[in-house]
Parts: sequence; structure tokens; C-alpha cells
Amino acid sequence: MALVTKHRVYIETTIISDWLLVETSRRNQRNLLGSEVRASHELISFLLQRDNDVILPFTSYWAIFESVGVIKRTNIELWLVYDGIPTKFYHELKDNENYKLQDFQIKKIKDLIHKLTTEGKKNKPLKLLVEQSDINTALFLILNKDLEAPDSFHVGIALSYGCDFFVTKDHHYQKCQEYFKDKHMQIVKPQALIKILKGEGFVIPSYSS
Repeated sequence: MALVTKHRVYIETTIISDWLLVETSRRNQRNLLGSEVRASHELISFLLQRDNDVILPFTSYWAIFESVGVIKRTNIELWLVYDGIPTKFYHELKDNENYKLQDFQIKKIKDLIHKLTTEGKKNKPLKLLVEQSDINTALFLILNKDLEAPDSFHVGIALSYGCDFFVTKDHHYQKCQEYFKDKHMQIVKPQALIKILKGEGFVIPSYSS
């Protein structure tokens, strides 16, 4: 008997960025990361290790590209802060030999994105969606809810594929929560979705540093 998908979940950029941050951090740095970052990592790790598609996780090419840009900047900014340099100098120094991403870091990020998007022996990837966004929804959110264009694009994709959970840490989406309820999609943070899934009997391993 075929398993029926119970939840269709869209994973937004901020959650993928957190997962990348944990995976690219040194082990002795991980205990310094906040609870929201840890929850994002727990959620994606659980999704990658799922045995079936009772929970079907989606993301988009745009979310992947955004998250890589975020993790690149975060890594460089961490080194700037370490050297006592204000992060406002990011653009001036990002290509400086002392701060730009090293070859081993670039390879690590590429390997992680491959893991996130490609079927493997020990992981089931997130499903990459064709980026067709509902233009009427996007226009409404931009014009009536003051959502930025990239954010409205994510929402439009998720709605186009019938996702019932939209996982994000970005507070900008919260202003549209009532509108999303009419569309039968909940905006949730990773901690909230983990709580829901655990309540339904799913076993989600706790974050480990």
C-alpha cells in the first residue's frame, strides 16, 4: 500500500542558511549558536534522513542560491569581526586574500548543497521546485502587505505546490499570516514545526554539537 503524503513543507532561505552555518562551523563553535539555528539544523537533518515522503519537503533554486550567498557573507563577516573590523567593510574586503572563502570552504559548501539536493545512500534530498510563482498572489503581497519581491516569490512558489507549512525565521512573513490561513498554509518557525511533528509521533533527533 502506497504511503500518503501527510505534510507538504516549503523550506525557506533562512532555514537552509542555518543548516549550512552549523555544517560549516567548527565543532567547538557549535555550542555558541542560538536555539533557532539549532532548530533549523535539527529539522533539515531529520528531513534528509527520512525513510519516506509522508512529510514531503520542498525548496526552490532561488532559496538555494540565496542561502549560499548568505553563508558566504556570514563566513567572511565572522573573520572581519574576529579581526576587529566593522562588517560595513564587507564589500571592500570580501575579495581580500585574508578574508575571501578558501578553496576547502568552497568545496565544503558545494558538497553540502549536493547533499541537500541529490539522492544519496543515506539521505533523501529536498525536492527542488520549478520556479513558477502565482503572479496575483505575489502582486497582492508586494502591494498590500509590504512584502519584498523575493519574499513574495517564495510564498507564491509554496502556494503553487499546495504546501501546508512554510518554514521560515523571517519575521516579515508574519504580517501576512491571516492571508496565508485563507490559503490553508501555516507560517511556522522550525521549533514550531518540530513540536507539531513530535506531537504526531515523528522522532526527531536533538541537535548535537
